[in-house]
Formats: sequence, structure tokens, C-alpha cells
Amino acid sequence: MKITVDEVLQEGNWQPEPWRPRLADEAAFRAFVLQIIERVAAQVEWRVGSANYASPSATLAAVLKEAEQHLAQEALLLAAAELADHAPDTATAPFRGRGDELRRAAGARRARAEALLAPHELATGQPGWRQPTARAGRGDPPVRPRFGGR
Repeated sequence: MKITVDEVLQEGNWQPEPWRPRLADEAAFRAFVLQIIERVAAQVEWRVGSANYASPSATLAAVLKEAEQHLAQEALLLAAAELADHAPDTATAPFRGRGDELRRAAGARRARAEALLAPHELATGQPGWRQPTARAGRGDPPVRPRFGGR
């Protein structure tokens, strides 16, 4: 793991209070965040490979750490969105923002993480690899013209 629980909590300004009663105390909240960090670290290592993940390059380590941070924040934002959607009292929402706003913020975090990881991924980082695309609209002209020119 390249990030710590304290770094994740500080980055998102997360507090344990809004997560109660689902997470009883601060220790349970920190354990929940640690599980997210472990999953994120495993995902990043799987995507970039063990050699890249353990690289001594300070630049690569910083990029992977930032990607892990974005993925951890995404997971917390998605969990917070679920809590916000199912809050019993909408007047005292547990988080700033509604569920859809939190999901949009999570999507932005995911997009930033994907942009950081793409050049280092085992599959997509290979020379000549391109994102699959599809063409839309009119297709190619027919190979043989119709009889009568129509």
C-alpha cells in the first residue's frame, strides 16, 4: 500500500460521525477505510504489475499513490452516496451533497485515477495499444454499384 488511513481521511476530510450507527465508533470507521485501502492497493498492483508497483522510481511511486488516493476517495464517496440516499431524515443529511452529487464526484475521482494508471497498465500500456472505438453514422459505400446507377 502506498497510502495510509490518515492520508485518506485527511484528503476527503472524512469524519466518523456521519457513518454512525452503521460503523459504531472511530476504530470501526478506520478499519472500514483500511479495508478500502487494501482493496485499492491490490487493484492498482494487479493493473500495473508487481514490478511497476514495487519500482524504486519516486515519480512512478507518486503517480501510483495519487491513483490509489483517487480510487479510495471514489469508494468512500460511493458509500457516502448510499448513506445519503437512505438517510431517514433528508433535512439533516449525513454528508454535504445528495447521493447523485456524491456519485458525480466519485466519477470524477475514477476518471482521474484511470488517466493516471493508463500509461502504466500491463494491457493498455503496451506500444500500439489503442482504446477500442466504434464508428457511427453512414457506413462505407457499397463495393459494387447497384444496377442502373441507383
